[in-house]
Amino acid sequence: EYDWWGQYRSVFNWNTVLDNLKRIDRDNRKVEWDAIKGTALFNRANCFYQLAQVYTKPYNAATAQQDLGLCLRLNSDFNIPSVRASLAETYQQIIKDLNEALPLLPKTVSHPTRPTSFAAHALLARVYLTMDDYENAKQVSEMCLSIKNNLLDFNTLDTSSSYPIPLFYEEVIFHAHTDIALGALPAPYTFIDSNIVKSYAANDLRKSIYLSNNGDGTFSYKQMSINGGAFLFQGLSVDELFLIKAECSARLGKTEEAMLSLNKLLEKRWLSGTFIPLTAISSEEALKIILRERKKELLFRGTRWTDIRRLNKDSRFAITLQRTLDKVEYKLPPNDLRYVALIPQDVINRSNIQQNDR
Repeated sequence: EYDWWGQYRSVFNWNTVLDNLKRIDRDNRKVEWDAIKGTALFNRANCFYQLAQVYTKPYNAATAQQDLGLCLRLNSDFNIPSVRASLAETYQQIIKDLNEALPLLPKTVSHPTRPTSFAAHALLARVYLTMDDYENAKQVSEMCLSIKNNLLDFNTLDTSSSYPIPLFYEEVIFHAHTDIALGALPAPYTFIDSNIVKSYAANDLRKSIYLSNNGDGTFSYKQMSINGGAFLFQGLSVDELFLIKAECSARLGKTEEAMLSLNKLLEKRWLSGTFIPLTAISSEEALKIILRERKKELLFRGTRWTDIRRLNKDSRFAITLQRTLDKVEYKLPPNDLRYVALIPQDVINRSNIQQNDR
């Protein structure tokens, strides 16, 4: 329930900002006025996007007009009844907010927790990828990388540290972190899937940067990018843009370009002098390699659930999630209705909006 209430509380707050901004004369403080409006639009778009990953179906252009989307609350008047828009309308609103925010947001900010026009572009690239719009996702990611493409060299990090990646490191475009602290996932009792652990090569520094060896054959996750804090980084970063560009290039048949983007990233993740650029003889092989590396690079970054949902639509990449608890096996097959969470019953009772299928 917190996912719903928390995000819609934020939507209400940003709508309140937008509504009250209309009462303020822009002419007297144009730069500040624009930045505030752009920030509100960016954050509302981000809230809608996060909600769509939990409470709506994965985007499918063929059915998006009929699929149920979100309640698109666009002002702070809580007396207006909530109505579910279509999934197409939901993503159109997200894109509309971001495009409207782009010319309003500043190019640079004093603190990366505040959005820039660059951050709006980066979020647009993520949204387009989620929609399987590879042309636009590639174009936007390329534009972003032409402005900022600096990568953190993992060889400069202390692999023995519990917090090896510094706060606000150079790849960060927009900083955000989980609401729930890692206290809910204490390291000694939370284990990383052994298949993920095995997927890292011997000279791949991500294994020692991301994972903590428990000494008994199991691994836990380090508290990445919060530098001693208890939360996980969930923002926008340069490495994700490299992966978006690589994936979209592969999907559009540009094999060499795809692998070049991927290798630029991986070179900074491997032990110095040991990385041999990866190659692919076809765009399909390139795509498989890129998706494998995407999973390893963006570990615990809040993108995997969306990736599983969108990739499950393609039989080549569909997976069944399996967990065993107290000797009972639980399975979540591809495209199961449970990939869409139920809206809290309180909301259904108060608003009479349509519940998600089960």
